[in-house]
Amino acid sequence: MYKNIWLALVEIEAKEGKIFHDLLDHEEGLKEQYIGAWGNVLVNCKRINQVPHIIEKGGMKRE
Repeated sequence: MYKNIWLALVEIEAKEGKIFHDLLDHEEGLKEQYIGAWGNVLVNCKRINQVPHIIEKGGMKRE
């Protein structure tokens, strides 16, 4: 039996009051200032309409 694995391309931004560039692990000489990123997220759930809710909940867990 196969499982439903959904691939979502998500935009990653810093929480309000945080600076995204400060959250990156980079060398001190980096001149570019990043304001966000994109990432691929695999979600294991039965229905595709559940994917946005799962991603949103997962993104809120970290500080």
